[in-house]
Amino acid sequence: MRIIKRALIADDHSLYRRGLALLLKDQLGYREVVEAATFEAALSAFDATPDLELALFDLVMPGMQGPASLTPVRLRHPNVKIAIVAASEAKSDVLAAIAAGLSGFIPKSLPNQQFIDALEFVRAGGIFVPGLMKVLEPDVPVISDDPSSQRLTGRNTANKPAQSLTPRQNEVLDCIRAGMSNRQIAEKLEISVGTVKFHVAALLTALNVKNRIQLATSAS
Repeated sequence: MRIIKRALIADDHSLYRRGLALLLKDQLGYREVVEAATFEAALSAFDATPDLELALFDLVMPGMQGPASLTPVRLRHPNVKIAIVAASEAKSDVLAAIAAGLSGFIPKSLPNQQFIDALEFVRAGGIFVPGLMKVLEPDVPVISDDPSSQRLTGRNTANKPAQSLTPRQNEVLDCIRAGMSNRQIAEKLEISVGTVKFHVAALLTALNVKNRIQLATSAS
């Protein structure tokens, strides 16, 4: 029988935290859900909570500076599934979450069952992106051709070193540095051209550069 581990909710709205905590316990079987109202409190909870399996972060709360804030947390706790749960559905925020190597971006506006399905998907090792769920290999984001799930405002996250990228993003970056086209990268890595384009966009965001030439010459 599968041992249910603990979950963490970081959100400054107490009513939403309590409601989500009940959902995690009643629908996903978590025995304990730790709540935090600030980013700093959430970091403390990470260190104080053994067997933490799932961590859900709101984008707008004290101390939170966007999805990039969670990259050091992901690197320090690689076994914890970390996802954004937010009111925003802007593609820039979704893209920043994937660039940070998180397990996805779940809109608060999803109907209950879809929300539960998204959480189950993340817990099973998938990466959830609004508009589509699909079984995927580790570090390969799901992308959707639905324009409604890909609104882009052009806002960049802070510059980050290549060490904070996912393994797949580093592979794509190496291919770009070798002068390969998107189609050549797709064939080599056995992924779709659309997925390559998503990785390239995530790399531009993660490394805070404007084009492929700057990606190719970026520091390792």
